[in-house]
Amino acid sequence: MWRPVTVTCAPVPPVVPAVPSPPREERRRQYGTTAPWPGRDPGSTRDRHRTTRTNDTRGRTVDMNTLDALDAETLRSDIPNFRPGDTLKVHVKVIEGNRTRTQIFQGVVIRRHGSGARETFTVRKISFGVGVERTFPVHTPNIEKIEVATRGDVRRAKLYYLRDLRGKAAKIKERRETTAS
Repeated sequence: MWRPVTVTCAPVPPVVPAVPSPPREERRRQYGTTAPWPGRDPGSTRDRHRTTRTNDTRGRTVDMNTLDALDAETLRSDIPNFRPGDTLKVHVKVIEGNRTRTQIFQGVVIRRHGSGARETFTVRKISFGVGVERTFPVHTPNIEKIEVATRGDVRRAKLYYLRDLRGKAAKIKERRETTAS
């Protein structure tokens, strides 16, 4: 049988109304400008092109142009054009004790991620029947050189489906370069 239930709750505190912002004309008089908000010219493009960023945890302002200049210094110019599906030979510097040697990691690029100095790519190969994936920063000094062994013909930007394929099914069709003659 259905009976109504009575529930008692604690009293709800009253809602405090928000303080309205002063009208535009009052702001203009207060800050002595014709701009609709303080410190900004009505014709400026500052809101479209952000040049500074405030780091809230430290309270400092960082100039984005300085960060871009630092990134530009670390970029390498000897990186070949490659994309997912291509087979690469990545010559990696390996430091063992006080010796340095070069190790070649050859495999299929399954993804490229990011841009600028923080761009990375992931190469997958099958080593002794086990799939091995290694992610490299594109602009790291630990890579001596990158060689493109073959160009692959794929229609995806991320080739994660290769992880589930074995043998001939995991083979990527080679892309034929068209030359203008």
